[in-house]
Amino acid sequence: MILARHLLSLDKGKLIQRRNHRRDWSKGIPEWIDKMSQQFEDANQAYEYLEKVR
Repeated sequence: MILARHLLSLDKGKLIQRRNHRRDWSKGIPEWIDKMSQQFEDANQAYEYLEKVR
């Protein structure tokens, strides 16, 4: 499975990334934590963990 394709650069230290691979900054961290925690079997435990990491 290919997750991303990027052009190779010969420039030293140049950051290569596509804008659409970045986080959606229009949503806040709390909304992201809510959404991500729902992806786990134990959403409450995942929520607590993500809040601690935050």
